[in-house]
Amino acid sequence: MSTKILLQTILKLRDQIKTGAANFMDVSAEYFKSTGDFMDDSQKAIALEEINKIAPSNVTDMPNVPPTRMGTL
Repeated sequence: MSTKILLQTILKLRDQIKTGAANFMDVSAEYFKSTGDFMDDSQKAIALEEINKIAPSNVTDMPNVPPTRMGTL
């Protein structure tokens, strides 16, 4: 039942997630308001997966800039 409430919460915030106005913390807070419980690890994984499907990608390639590895300049 709690997974159903979680998915309903994500659906309720879908438009805001699409525009980037809502994120995981907003979903988590809304879920807590609805149930009075925090999400467990499996629910967090479901929420992150669903949010990643909906959320806009803010990663863009920069022309003429070579890729680097983390920690190197």
